[in-house]
Formats: sequence, C-alpha cells, structure tokens
Amino acid sequence: MENSEIVANEKQGMPPQMNEQPSNEGAQAEKNQQAKRTPPAFYQKSVPREVAEILLFALCVLLFFKSFVWQNFQIPTPSMENSLLIGDHLTANTFIFKNAGPIERALLPYRDIRRGDVVVFKWPGDPRQDYIKRCIGLPGERFEVKADRVYVNGSYLDERYTFFKEPKTMKSDRDPEIGYRPRGYYEIKPGFGNGWHRPPHESSFTMIEMKNVTLKVLEPYKTLDAALHEQIVERLRAAPVDEIPEGFYVMMGDNRNRSYDSREWGLVPRELIQGRGYFVWWSYGEDENSHTKEGLDLIHSYVRVIWEGHKRTRWEESFSRIK
Repeated sequence: MENSEIVANEKQGMPPQMNEQPSNEGAQAEKNQQAKRTPPAFYQKSVPREVAEILLFALCVLLFFKSFVWQNFQIPTPSMENSLLIGDHLTANTFIFKNAGPIERALLPYRDIRRGDVVVFKWPGDPRQDYIKRCIGLPGERFEVKADRVYVNGSYLDERYTFFKEPKTMKSDRDPEIGYRPRGYYEIKPGFGNGWHRPPHESSFTMIEMKNVTLKVLEPYKTLDAALHEQIVERLRAAPVDEIPEGFYVMMGDNRNRSYDSREWGLVPRELIQGRGYFVWWSYGEDENSHTKEGLDLIHSYVRVIWEGHKRTRWEESFSRIK
C-alpha cells in the first residue's frame, strides 16, 4: 500500500511524503533560534524607558563628580577683587588636594598645595562657612607682613595679583619699612576717603576740671608720636618670626585692605581645605553678602536674577579660568 502511494506521488511530480520531514525540521529549528534571539516582552525597552535610563545614568555621574571631583561656590564679598568679583559662581576641584600615596599620585593628578593657589576651605572659626582665599604661606616657612608687604623667609614676595582698593595714604612713595609719616604726608583712616574727618579743636587735648584732677582726653585714631612709633617698630623688628607649623597654611585675599583672612583669625589646617578654585562659569553682578538674605529679600533677589539676569551678567568674566 505504501509503495503504491509513493509511485502515485512520483507520477504526479510530487516528492514522496517522507521527503517533507527534513524541511519541517529546518523550519522549526529556525523558529527556535529566532525565539532565542528575541528577548521577552519584559526586557524590550520602549523609547521613554531608554530616555529615563540615560537621564538616570547622567544624574549618577553628575552626583559623583559633584561629591568627589567638582563643587560649586559663590563669591559673596570683595576680598578677592580683582581676581574674583562679588557674584562670581565658580567650580572648585576637590580632587586635586586629596591625601594619596605614591602609587596613587603617580597614576592620578594629585598634588600638594602651592603658593598662589586660589583655595576653597572651611573657615577655622566656623567650619560650616566656606571661604576662598589665595595661599601665601606654606608649612616650614617664616612668614611676616610689613606695611602691607609680605615677606617669606626674609625675602619680599612679589605679588602681581594683589589689589588695594582703599589705600591708607595719599602718597604712593610712603616709606614701607617703618611706616613713619614724614613732613608733607597725610594719614587717611581706614574706612574714610580723602578729606578731613576729625572734629575741630584748638589743641591736641582738652583740659577738664573734675575735683582738682586734670584728665587728658585723646581723640580717636590719634597719631602716635614719631619717636614712640619708631621705638615700637624697632621692637617689632627684633621680635622672632615663628615658622608656619607642618600641616598649616596662610590664606590671604587679593584685596588686602578689605579681606578678612589669616592676618585676623590665624592659620588654616590641612584637613579644612576642600579644593582649588578652577573655573568661573557665571559672573553675575550681585550685591555684597547677598547670601545672608532671608524671607522676602531672598525671594526678591531670585526674582531679580530671572528678570535682570541677562543685564547684570558680566559676560567678559564668565566662562573664564581662575588664575
């Protein structure tokens, strides 16, 4: 019976029935391979899901760099004029000064703090506050300031980045060594411009009778006698100059007459240093100490940024590297 079916199929030009089995097996195998290549419906990503994953990855990278490599800061005071202005928004490299071993230093861009670096650090008086100054004195050096001039190990430090916005004398050729005011020189008190600000009086002191006791009332900021002043200067010259201890640094603002720095509150320990100021990405004409505003004043400052941001932006200072 089977032979007759085969013969009949051959007569009709049709292949035998048993020849159809290999083709069916090949089609099934191809379907199986295609099923293996096709992921389940759960793993098939839609366009919104791919976009969400890309944004999440970018956010993770941004948070990593912000936490361990770069941080943003804002300049609230004029202590660094003209290097940095009030309202400058900058990024600081918090990676470069990390403590590292010799192998890590050979592979990664670590380095020690150098003189002239613009450094971001926690203020020793209150570590919750961030300060930015220029490093002037390094560990092991003898550091002193004479008449607004910095001396390191007895040698004058030539600082081309310093800026004196409010000079204390009218003459530029004032004797820098002893600060003595020769004839023809006029003293200007801190915080006052050129002019006479003392109350008028006939003599340098006033006699007041009080139970037969004579008192000498000195006016504020009275100029010291030249001889006494010279004695004080000579005494200061003879005083020993201490070295900066290991692990401490001297930080000073470029605008020396308006900078609250190491001359007032002392040295900065190594553990409070956060990084190096690197790049100003936005320079905005903000008011001094605007970061202390609260309530409606703070809301008003934000509204003004939105409304006048394009006008108050200092475009020539934006997108510039800190030197």
